Amino acid sequence: MKFLLRSSSKQKRSFNHIIFSRMERLRPLLLWLICEPEWFVMQCRQVWRVHLPHMLANRDDSKPWPEIAKDLFLSLLRHKCLPFYYFRYGLYLKNADKEAMKKYIPDSAFYYLYLARFNQDWGLLDDKNVFHNILATSPLRQPEIVVRRQSGIWKDTNYRVLADVSQAYTALSHTEKTYFCKPADLSSGGNGVFILEARNGRLHVDEQELSEENFAHTFEGDWLIQERVLNSDDIRKFNAHALNCTRILTVQDSNGHSYALYASQKIATGKGLTDNGQNGLVYAAIDLETGRLGTYAYNEKNEKFDTHPGTNLRYDSLVLKDMHEAVEMCVQAAYYFPKCKIIGWDVALTNNGPVLIEGNSSPAITSLQRPHEGLPELISYLRGNKY
Repeated sequence: MKFLLRSSSKQKRSFNHIIFSRMERLRPLLLWLICEPEWFVMQCRQVWRVHLPHMLANRDDSKPWPEIAKDLFLSLLRHKCLPFYYFRYGLYLKNADKEAMKKYIPDSAFYYLYLARFNQDWGLLDDKNVFHNILATSPLRQPEIVVRRQSGIWKDTNYRVLADVSQAYTALSHTEKTYFCKPADLSSGGNGVFILEARNGRLHVDEQELSEENFAHTFEGDWLIQERVLNSDDIRKFNAHALNCTRILTVQDSNGHSYALYASQKIATGKGLTDNGQNGLVYAAIDLETGRLGTYAYNEKNEKFDTHPGTNLRYDSLVLKDMHEAVEMCVQAAYYFPKCKIIGWDVALTNNGPVLIEGNSSPAITSLQRPHEGLPELISYLRGNKY
């Protein structure tokens, strides 16, 4: 037995293991080379169109230009990336001293330096069909999928293959229901989602009847068609149009233990279906212990509000009663994706408890970093764990 153990420990790594290891070592560099040009252009455009005008409009509350220049130079040296985050998070304001600045992590560093090393097998999260299949074996509650399209094949709620698009249409239209439709392959930010209604044996989008032919053209690619989930009454008091998700960030330590670091509540201010920037999204910090929202909610321009513009309700009046259950749900879900150490979960808090909507391998930290005024615990985690 000792001989066998000694021999197995000296075995050469397989070819597949060697290739995969090399790919993982190269991934941060390749990710930077491929994505950085587009990211750079997007950040420049955002600073020029959004953040710089906001800074100039608040010059009385901003630091002197020499101090801003010094901050930018020191940030460049400290983080080894262009300090777009300095403008995004309003670190040019007089109340943002050196200690406050240390609590923020540049988005560029987070996405291209850390996530590339901390997260592997990200496709298991970002392919929503695969994601749903993995968690279907768990007791965690997800939206019920009525019909899905995967690799050009229609399947029903039990994953049985449907003969053709006509069967998919019939499966959706035979009972009067409202469905939530979203692209399944690498979708993010609520892009492409819409509501599908079944009435009188026909399907409708925006009150327009959808024929079988148009149905087939509409659902090209991979899709999930789910029963619509509605927020709890206390959240719907703020906005009843969109599904306003709770974002919970979990991390996994070197011992394999997962836990939640931060959470924020996303609330739409428009009449769209999703809680994204195009629907006037604001986000408020959540106290993980009490479930109470913070005093202020922030928008994409880094403007802060203490009341919702549509209802005049104070954000800090909202206490999420199922917050502990939602956090535990995300922590348990994280164990199903052990090679993704940092995951941003979207949870819908409903009258019947939390529903896990999706997990994101590249979570938008803006919605957490703004309302929490930095993410010092995440920074400590990134520096204290090596992968």
